[in-house]
Amino acid sequence: GGGGRLFGYLRFTGTLLPPPPPPPPRPANRGF
Repeated sequence: GGGGRLFGYLRFTGTLLPPPPPPPPRPANRGF
């Protein structure tokens, strides 16, 4: 065991961190 504990720790720390910024919008491919 230990794997679930590790993932639980990562999930717990993830809740304390602010959400990642949204990716920049991609321009539409025109003339394709």
